[in-house]
Amino acid sequence: MFKKILPILVLLASVGQVVAGATLAIGAFTGDSYGGLFTYTQPSPFIFSIWGLIYTLAIVYGIYQVVPRNNNTYLEQNRMYALVAFVGSGVWLYFAGTGDELKWVTVPILIIIAAALCKAVMVKHDESLGLWETVASHKALFPYAAWTAIAMFVNIHTIILQYGLITSVTVNLVLGLLLWVGIICVHSEVLKRVGYSIWFGAVAMWALFGIVVANATDSQGSIIVVVFSSVALLYFVYLQLTKNIKIQELWNTKKEK
Repeated sequence: MFKKILPILVLLASVGQVVAGATLAIGAFTGDSYGGLFTYTQPSPFIFSIWGLIYTLAIVYGIYQVVPRNNNTYLEQNRMYALVAFVGSGVWLYFAGTGDELKWVTVPILIIIAAALCKAVMVKHDESLGLWETVASHKALFPYAAWTAIAMFVNIHTIILQYGLITSVTVNLVLGLLLWVGIICVHSEVLKRVGYSIWFGAVAMWALFGIVVANATDSQGSIIVVVFSSVALLYFVYLQLTKNIKIQELWNTKKEK
């Protein structure tokens, strides 16, 4: 019974999270500093425009997967993970806009969302599907997965600052750098597992660019974070160029055979 209504639940959740994003007040996570301490891992505000793309692709996925004749192996594998992420997004928004006492709940929720989306994009590859089918039932979730893999680290940093758990500028910078390392390590690993897809890698580059801008333009920003993020950005660009060229060469060789 649940399997039959699952596609409908996914569609409703894909739309519901957008409604939640448009209506729920998010008092948290809108500033660059808390208690005089800078959030070194948080990108510039304009970077968050990516949510428009993320929500649009989520709805595309939701609509596509609800049509019975569109069902495929990707959807069989990732539909449940998508439901967890979409519902979790609305729940996260609720607690993000609530009082300080419960804002800590956003940390485990966002970790669950990120984990679910990473599971969704790392499902077994289906080479029998065409470009549109692959995009609508699989790659549409890639930007969402990439973004939340970053957001969970930023969320941790923000919560620690909002609760006043640290007051030292030096300790805050060390924390920011540790979380930055977490962002790079997680993205590198997932990017590798999804075949260095530009759908995933581009989001990392976009976020790193935002971190560079935020730290370079704010008097509280760190030149260390600027340098490290710039190098990481160039590294991700290098990966996209070299790995995708190799993948294309392998694909052409396979076709010739």
